[in-house]
Amino acid sequence: MAQGLDIENFFIASGVAFALIVFCVTVFYEIMAHVWLMLPRLDGCPRAQILFTVLASFVGHTIAVWAFALAYFSLSNHFGFGMLTGNIEHHILDYVYFSVVSYSSLGLGDVAPTGGIRMLVGIEAIVGLILIGWTITFTYIVTERYLAHRKETHGKGKQ
Repeated sequence: MAQGLDIENFFIASGVAFALIVFCVTVFYEIMAHVWLMLPRLDGCPRAQILFTVLASFVGHTIAVWAFALAYFSLSNHFGFGMLTGNIEHHILDYVYFSVVSYSSLGLGDVAPTGGIRMLVGIEAIVGLILIGWTITFTYIVTERYLAHRKETHGKGKQ
């Protein structure tokens, strides 16, 4: 089945999806753990803490997007496991573009997956939503610490 997802392709896609999920979550966890350990070194510079947190999360998201893009590129160009169709020239950056659109759940529709990689695209959207939510929560916690510190140092006597 060139366009469909038969049982063999389903299991292959599931295995690749599992590996990508584990990789992306592990990388993101390690980045956020390192950020958390670095934040005390930036004590007294709360804006730097927030900026560092946001930039580090972008690194994590970029790694996840590239991981999926490399999987799409490899699976379609080297293993014939589906392909991307539409407005695409099949360069690696085309796959990165498609991955960003999928990861962010933007889904412009100018490039579409076929075959076995279709399932990975849905998994990527779920991974993106989870990791973006994780970023929002983590950034909120860092910002809350900043606001508490600011209130503690600047808010005394102003109530």
